[in-house]
Amino acid sequence: MASTTADLAAYYSRVLFITYWSIMPILFVMGIVGAILSGIIFSHKSMRKNPGSIYFIAQSVTIFMIMVSYVLLLSLRVVANVQLNNQSLAYCKLLIYSTGLCPALHRYCLVLAAIDRTLITSSNATVRNRSTHRLAYWTISGMTLIAILYYIHVLVGYDIYALSPGTIACAPSLVTTLDTNYLSKQSSFTHFEDLSNEVIYEILEFLDYFHIYQSFYNLNSRFRKFLTCSNFPIKINISSISRSNFQDYYTDIIIPYQHRITSICIRNLFFNCDISLHTILSKFIQLERLILENISSEYVENILKDIACLPNLSSLVIIVEDHVKNVNECYLGIFRLPKLKYCKISLGNYNFISDSLPYATNEFSSIEQLVIKHEVYFNAIHRLLSYVPQLRRLSLNYSYNYYDRNQPSQPIILNSLTHLFLKLNKVSFDEFEQLTKTFFCKTQILYLHVTNRQEYININDNQWKQLILSHMPFLRLFDLYIDYHIHQIGELQLKESNSTLWINRQWVFNHGSSYSTNSYRRKKYILQTTINQQIDLNYQETNLNSVRHVCLWGKVAIDNCIYRFPNATDLTLECISLEKLNNTITTLKHLIPWENLTKLEVNSQSNSLEILIRVLPLTPSIVTAKIDRVVVESKDFVAIRNRACFRLASSVNIIRNLTVEEINEVEEAKLLFILCPRLQHFTITGTKTACAAPIVRSLLSKDNENTRHLISLCVPADNSRYLGKMEELSQAKKLLYDCLVKVNYRHVFLWR
Repeated sequence: MASTTADLAAYYSRVLFITYWSIMPILFVMGIVGAILSGIIFSHKSMRKNPGSIYFIAQSVTIFMIMVSYVLLLSLRVVANVQLNNQSLAYCKLLIYSTGLCPALHRYCLVLAAIDRTLITSSNATVRNRSTHRLAYWTISGMTLIAILYYIHVLVGYDIYALSPGTIACAPSLVTTLDTNYLSKQSSFTHFEDLSNEVIYEILEFLDYFHIYQSFYNLNSRFRKFLTCSNFPIKINISSISRSNFQDYYTDIIIPYQHRITSICIRNLFFNCDISLHTILSKFIQLERLILENISSEYVENILKDIACLPNLSSLVIIVEDHVKNVNECYLGIFRLPKLKYCKISLGNYNFISDSLPYATNEFSSIEQLVIKHEVYFNAIHRLLSYVPQLRRLSLNYSYNYYDRNQPSQPIILNSLTHLFLKLNKVSFDEFEQLTKTFFCKTQILYLHVTNRQEYININDNQWKQLILSHMPFLRLFDLYIDYHIHQIGELQLKESNSTLWINRQWVFNHGSSYSTNSYRRKKYILQTTINQQIDLNYQETNLNSVRHVCLWGKVAIDNCIYRFPNATDLTLECISLEKLNNTITTLKHLIPWENLTKLEVNSQSNSLEILIRVLPLTPSIVTAKIDRVVVESKDFVAIRNRACFRLASSVNIIRNLTVEEINEVEEAKLLFILCPRLQHFTITGTKTACAAPIVRSLLSKDNENTRHLISLCVPADNSRYLGKMEELSQAKKLLYDCLVKVNYRHVFLWR
C-alpha cells in the first residue's frame, strides 16, 4: 500500500512538472503582454477622455503585479524547486503582502469601473455628471490606501517558522502558534526527548530501571545525564537478565550510584557466582526493600551482617535453594534489623533439631508482617513469637515435632495480631487447639490449611464452636482447607455443619474444602468432582473476584462449577485428557478469562504436550508454563512441527519461562524451543542422566537459532563424575559454550 501511494505521488508530480513546463510559460507571457497592451490602449488620448479608462489602467497595473509576484513564484517552485519565501524573510513578507494586496486592488478596480459605467449610462443628467476624472483618481487612491493599510500587518507580524521537522513556512506569529500545535501534534507526542524532565520522571516510574538503562543510557548525553546526575530512585531487578547485560549494568549503574538504590530484587541462581553483589550491600544506605530468592544458604549469614546497618530497610525476602544449618542465628540477625516491617523467609526444611532459640528479654523486633515458608516445629513457635510483639499478620508452615518443657507458663498475648495463615502438617486438632489458646486469641481472620490429618473432617460442630467462642471471640473470617485424599464425605457430617454457629456468622461449608464467609477471599481455588456442590442454599455469589489461581481436576468438576473467576491469572490443569479438554473449552471460557492468564501448568501424564499446544492459541498472554512430561509416541518430530495447530501455537505465544519435569530425548527439548521461540529460562527437573549432557550441548550450540533468546538453563545430573567436572568449571569460572556454570545439589545451572 505504501509503495502504491508513493508511485501515485511520483506520477502526480511528474504530470504537474510537464504541465507547468508546457503551459505555464505561455500563460505567463500572455498575462504579461495582455497587461501591458491593456495599459497602453487605455492610456491613449482618445480613451482617456472617458473617466472609466482610469479604472482599467489601474486594473492592468494590478494584473501585471500579480503575474510577476504570484505566477513567477509558482514557476520557480514547480520547475526549479526554489522556495524563496522559506529562505528570505524580506521576500517572504513582500510576497505575502503583494499576493494579498494586488488581487484585492484588482477586484476594487472592477467594482469602481462598474460603478462608473452605471453613472455614465444613467438617464439623469446630474448623475451622469458624477462620472469625472477627479472622482476616478480619488476613489482609486482611497481604495488603494485602505488596502495598503489593511494588509500592513503582514510586514510586521509574519516570520519564517519550522512548523514541524522538514516543514518550513512563512506565517503570522499568532497563527503559527495555533498551526504549530495542530500540525505538529503528532510530532510532539512521538518525540520523547521534547518532554520536560518532570514528565519524564513520571513516565519512568512505571518502567523497570534496567529497561530504562538499556533504552536511554547510550541514547544521547542529555539522557545519560538524566540517569546519572538526577536523584531519581533506582530499583534493581536482575531476575531475568543475561550475564553480559548484568555486567554492564553492574559497572554503569549499580556500583557508581549505590546511594540512590532503594530496592533490590534478585531471583537469579547465580547470585555471587560472577559478581559479588552481597559484599557491597552495606553501602546501599537508601535501601528500603531487599528480595533475594534461590540463593545459596552459605551467603545468608554474611548478608544479614551486611544489611544490619541499613537505616531504611523495611522489607526483606530471603528464599534459599537448599537449607540453612544455623537457623537461630538467621532469626536473630533478622530480628536485629532496626526498621524492618515486612519479612518473608524460607530457610529450607531440615531433618535435624537445632539448639533452641533463646527467649526475647530486652531485644524486640519491629516486624509487623512475618511469613515463614519453611517448617517451624512446635518447640520453636513460642520462642520465635516472643521477639515480635508488634506482629499484625503471620503466616506459618507449622509441623509438629516435640513439646518444649522449658516454655514459660504464661501465654504470649499478641494484641495486634489479626490475620493468621497456618499450614499444618501432621498436626492433630488437639495440638492446633493448644496453639490457638496460647498465641492467637485476638485473631480476626484465620486461614487454615491442613495436610495429612483426616480427623479434621470428622470434627463435630460443638468442638469448633467451643474453640471459636471461647478462645477466638474476635474471629470474623474462618477459611479451612483440608488437603486429604478422600472419595466421599458422610452426608451427616455435612448437614451438621449448617448449625446456628455458621448461619449466624454467615459462614458456609464448601464440600470437602473450607469454611468461609460469603465474601470469598482465597487466592487459589481447586475445582474437584466433589468440591462444587454448595451446602448452603442461600449462597448466591457466583463471581469469586479474589481468586488468582484456579486448579482444575477433571471434566466433571468443570461441568458442575457454579463459579466464575474474572480475575484469575494462573491456571493448573490436573488429570484431564485432551479429548475431555476439547469438550470443555467452551465452558472454561465462561469460567476463566483466558486472555488474562499469564501462568499455565499442565499435569496430564502422556497428554501434557498436546494440551499445551491446544491451549496456547487461546492464551496469548502466558509468560510462564510448566508441564510434567513430553511424550511423543510417534517420534515423528518433523510431522508434529508441520501441524497447523503447532505452527499457530508457536506464532502467538510469548512464553519466556518453561519448566518440564521429564524429558527423555534431545529432540523433545528441541521441539519445545520451536514451540516457544521466545524462551529465556528453561528448567528440567527429572531428566535421565544420560540425556542431560546432550541436551546442554544441543541447546547451547552456537548453530542452534531456536535458543538465541535463552538466558539460563537448569538440568539435573546425578552422575558424580559429571557433577565433579562441572564443579571444576564452576570454581575455575570457566565458560561452557560462553556460559557460566554452577553446580548445586545435583543440578547444573548455566547462565549466559
